[in-house]
Formats: sequence, structure tokens, C-alpha cells
Amino acid sequence: MTILGAGAASKTSHFRLTRARACTLALTLAVVAAGFGVMPTEGRAADAASAAKKKHCKKTQRLRKGKCVRKPKPKPPVPRPDPLSDADGDGLPYRWETAATSPRQRCTSKQRLRNGRCVPRCKKGRKLKRGKCVKKKKPAKRRRATARVSIAPASVAPLGADPNHKDIFVQINYASEALRQNAACSELDAIVAAFANAPVANPDGATGVNLHIDAGVSCPSRSYNLGGSAIFDAGPCPNLSATFNAVELPESRIGAFHIAGFSPTCGGGGGEGGAATLHGTEMAVFTEGASFAHVLMHELGHNLGLDHPFPGQPNRISTMNTRLAVSNDGNGAAEVLDFQRFSIPALDENNLSEGAGISAPPEAHRFYIQHFCEGQGFVAAWPGDGPIDWNCNSPEILLPGESPTIDPGTVTADVDGDGQLTVLPATGNEWLALDYASGGGIGPR
Repeated sequence: MTILGAGAASKTSHFRLTRARACTLALTLAVVAAGFGVMPTEGRAADAASAAKKKHCKKTQRLRKGKCVRKPKPKPPVPRPDPLSDADGDGLPYRWETAATSPRQRCTSKQRLRNGRCVPRCKKGRKLKRGKCVKKKKPAKRRRATARVSIAPASVAPLGADPNHKDIFVQINYASEALRQNAACSELDAIVAAFANAPVANPDGATGVNLHIDAGVSCPSRSYNLGGSAIFDAGPCPNLSATFNAVELPESRIGAFHIAGFSPTCGGGGGEGGAATLHGTEMAVFTEGASFAHVLMHELGHNLGLDHPFPGQPNRISTMNTRLAVSNDGNGAAEVLDFQRFSIPALDENNLSEGAGISAPPEAHRFYIQHFCEGQGFVAAWPGDGPIDWNCNSPEILLPGESPTIDPGTVTADVDGDGQLTVLPATGNEWLALDYASGGGIGPR
């Protein structure tokens, strides 16, 4: 009996253990069912109804709160300019003419700003590629970079550069502090105004060129002190070579600025003068500080690719040719700063029409035309679109009301003073021919 009792107890204990396992199994199945989305009949019915409504929405619609609503139009991607692009064509790339960071540009803690864009921050061992963090590959042998590299690390944006408007930057260094103090604000204002009135187009829809001059002086109209103008030492009376050799740009401005060295005339009596590199960035201006705008604009024109014959060319109305003088009635003259804005045909010195003059358009009416006369040097004829006494057989001094002698037919004359009878080439719009990159002197190298 004791043995049987023990056996019966053993069977009962086994039965209870089996029921516990069954409960555990049922609970496990319920959890698994919940994980795989098994839900009551009411939930499945609601989802089925939602799916049925969604099927009735058009391709241009989406289901929202039980209703079909129009899908929002995808926003077009915002085009981001290439950092080395030059939309305004002034030789200065976009990256130099824009601030390094924009106050409106904010990135999250998991991003960083790169070339004006928010990109992911990659963990150690990963790198950014096409906007995503990917695993770094084994480092390969480094090759010498062939891409253009900026040698002007300082941005010109804080100095007033505009990526959608042409900008030219000029730094003026002086041979003495006295020369700097004598630099007239009216001269600086005049050359800046001349470039601002230039007939050249810009992406922003406005015309003109913004000329930024760092002359180390502040004027009533504006400040011409951009923090870089310096005093150089080239001796008490520097010549052309000494001026060129002594004037240097700081490394942070190379590729972005033109440089002009102002030296005294040393009492030479010849007035202001200068020299410059054609398609370059260097200039030398000799002045006492009182009148230099026409020399500076002339030499800057050489930097920008404009040249001229020597000593002059009557069919060229430009600061590159000579001092420009204008008048509304032929009495008196006022100097203007300008490059040529229109086309003038060629002049054949063996076949000149005094009645036609230089055959200039009406825009030349206000200009005096400089031409050479034997024994007299260069003389002026007005108006610019009128007749010209090429062979100079009029009296040297004309009384009020008297007109120059204009011969019929054609005459022969050396009107440019070079001692030869040649064909002086036609001239065109110089503003549209400027080389803002200065032969590669401005912009990335």
C-alpha cells in the first residue's frame, strides 16, 4: 500500500507539472502573436476599411484622417553654386565673394557645415561620400592634387564683394606718408563713379562695376581704408623699377587685389605719369597727390587688358588714349574719366576726309578730338562728330565765330604723330572687352 500510494502521488505531481507547462506555452504564443501583429477581429476590420478608402484615393491624393486630400507638391531642390563658379564674370569665384557662414544656415548636432551645406557628422572610421557616411577604404598612395587651389584665403565678402555684381579691388601703397595725406578724395570718388557708370551687365540686373580702393584714407563720401594700404621704402626719389620692386601685396590678397605704388614726380615737371603690366595686377603711378585719377584709371585699364598705340590715336575716345575733355558748346573743357563706349571706323592717313572727321556716332558730339599737327603738336577739334582740319591749314588761333578750314575731297596727314602714314585700326567698346581675370592674375591659380 505504501508503494502504491507513492506511485499515485508521483502521477499526480507529473499531471500538475504538465498543466504548468501548458499555461507557459499559451502565454508564449500570445506574446508571439502580439509581436507578429495578430489582433482582435475589430482591429482587422478597421484596417481593412482604411485600406479600402485608400484604394479610392487618386494618385495625386493621399489618405488623411479618413479623407482623400491632395498630395503636397515636392519642393524643387535648391541649386547650390559651385564654390569656384563665377556668375558675374569678375574673376573672383563665388567662395571668395560670399561669407564663410550664413547667419540663417543652422545645422543640427548630428551635422556640420561644409561649403555652405549641412552634411552628416561621420563617426571615426567613416567618411562622407555623396551625402552619406561610408566606411573608409585603405589609404592609397597620395597623388599631387591637380585641382585649382586658392592662394587668396581671406574672403573679400566683408570688403563689399557681391557674387552677382562685378567687383574690382585695388590696394594703393605710398612712397611716403605725405603722399598718402595729399591723396585727394575727389580723385578717388571720380574713378569709383566712372566704373559704377560702366555700361556692363550683371546677374543682379544692375549695370556698372564696383571698384573697391584701399587707399588708407577716409573721405566724406565713403571710407577708402580697407586695412591693407602701406608705406614702402624705395629711396627718396624712386624710379619705375624701384617702385615696382618695392610694392608688394600681402599673401592673403594675392589673386584678389591689384596693387598700385604711388611715387612722387620728384619735380620732373612732366606732370603725372605711370606704367602697368598688361593683363597683370601691378601698377606704378607718379603723382604729388593732387591729380591722379586719370593716370590710375589708365594704368588699371592696362591691367584689364586695354592697350594703345603711342603717342595717340584720334579715332579713339578713351582715357586709354589721352585725357578726355568734353564741352556742351565748344567753349572751355571739362575732363571726364571713361573708356570708349561705341565703335569708330578705321582712319587711312593717306585718304582722310576732313568733312567726315572720325565718322563718329552722335554720342561723340561732346568730346574734343586730339590729332597731331606738324609744328604744333597735338591740337583739339570739337565736336567729336563734326569735321576736322586734318592737314592743319587753318590759322593756329581762331577768333570767336571763325571756323576751321575744311578742304573738299581727301587729304594726307600724319594725324597720330608717329612719323608714318598708315591705317589706324577701327576701335570698339572697351568696357565690353575688359579682362577681369587679368590674364590669370585675379582668381584661383
